[in-house]
Amino acid sequence: MNRFEPLLVSSTLAPPVSRPAWRVTRRLPGDALQEIFALRREVYFNEQGLAQDHDTRVSDLLDSAATHVCVSRDQDLAGALRMTDLSQAGVLETWGISLALDRFSEAFGPEAISVGSRLVVLLEQRRRDVLDRLMAEAYKRCLERGTRFGLISCVPSLGPLFEHYGFREYLPPLVQSNGEALLRMAMVCEDADHFDACGSNLLGLVRNAAVGREARAWLEQTFPVLH
Repeated sequence: MNRFEPLLVSSTLAPPVSRPAWRVTRRLPGDALQEIFALRREVYFNEQGLAQDHDTRVSDLLDSAATHVCVSRDQDLAGALRMTDLSQAGVLETWGISLALDRFSEAFGPEAISVGSRLVVLLEQRRRDVLDRLMAEAYKRCLERGTRFGLISCVPSLGPLFEHYGFREYLPPLVQSNGEALLRMAMVCEDADHFDACGSNLLGLVRNAAVGREARAWLEQTFPVLH
């Protein structure tokens, strides 16, 4: 079973109780982030069993200046995704080499690049509708800021999830010092053709497909792994 799909409910069970709709919000720089940190603790420590060996397991210096896209219901936070921009302090130092950010910046300027990170969703809420809402809100922010590329690095098990929304590996996997690999993936904003091909819900948000075609042509020419 795809763990991001809703669980099938037996017809013998009582009808589900009506609940409020999902609510999508953004936590902006300066907003309180305690709920987000609590969500990370739940996922990282209680679910995944990661060692609580250093403070950056839950937060780091990028959090305070980032935009955090959140999905909640009944005042309970179900998922969050951190969005940072190349022009933000610390982003180049954190991902500059591993994501080849200079290649993007030289061609399009630092304001055209966003990096997504810290995607966390409660185990019982890993449903397609929750993920769709997170990714759609993150994409809307990209459009508002004139972002041309959204970049992420993730463990291989999350590769198919990001591929569904329009991301592609643009560099070979990065092998870390502990031997674990990270995928390096890029999404071209406004890439209507690719969104359509992979069934991404972001297709309905595209405003200018010509912009996407231009950026995709550059990406494919610049990074041979895409051929």
